Order: sequence, then C-alpha cells, then structure tokens
Amino acid sequence: MRPTMMTYISEEPACLAQILRDYRQKLAPIETFVRQHPVRRILLLATGSSLNAALCARYFFEQRFGVLLDIKEPYNFTHYDAIDPHADLVVAISQSGKSASTLEAMRKVQASGKSVFALTSDPQSPIGGASDGVLDINTGIGERRVCDPRL
Repeated sequence: MRPTMMTYISEEPACLAQILRDYRQKLAPIETFVRQHPVRRILLLATGSSLNAALCARYFFEQRFGVLLDIKEPYNFTHYDAIDPHADLVVAISQSGKSASTLEAMRKVQASGKSVFALTSDPQSPIGGASDGVLDINTGIGERRVCDPRL
C-alpha cells in the first residue's frame, strides 16, 4: 500500500522523538568546530526546498543566537558572488545531498580555504562526502525514512 499524507502525519511523533533523542550525537561535528572557532556570521548555501528552510531558520538564529546569516543560492554564488571573508561557518543544505549547484558552491568555498559543513539526510551522498563535516537531519533517504517504524 502506498503511503498517504496521513501515513506521514501519523509517523511524526515517533520521528520527532527520534530526532530529539539523537540530536546531540548528530550535532557533534559542528559542536566541535564551534567550540574551536567563534561563530558570528554564517553562510548558508541552499536551493529549492532547502532554500525555503534556510529562509525560515534565518530569523530564529539571528534573534536567538545573535549570529548573522547570509543565505546564497548556489548557482549565483558560484558564478557571481565573492566569498565573504568574515563568514565564520559555511553550511551547504541539501536534503538529498545531490544538488550539483550546491556541490559546486561548496568546492568554491573550500578552494578559498574555508571549511564547509553539509546539512543533509544522506551523509553518504556526494555533498556529504565532499563536506568537512556532516549534519545528518535524521529523516532518511526517500522512501527509506529513518522515522519509518517499518525499518
């Protein structure tokens, strides 16, 4: 039977509980980086629905943590923008981890000597593999979602 919207809605409590249970372990790579490098300005690279998520998170991070977030669409960033020398942390966001434009933008940043973390649901993806640290969003890949109780 194909999953419906109600299927996914009914899985939310278990999914959210798992995310809360695992978040400390999942955040360990970035926590180590932040402890060693004070962060005042963050560059987010994202496109599509990942860009929408970044835009939603922007004001929360700025108000809650007092950091500035600069959000760039990867294609335009790669071809037209300069790298902000004041960016303390760079995060590439791609749920699938396969966005070609995001991967290209990551490589531009890394070529400048800056580290790039990936926020993805697939740590083994091209973006996960190319990053300096992976933040697993803990939602699984496609139909094989981590929060799927059948797994």
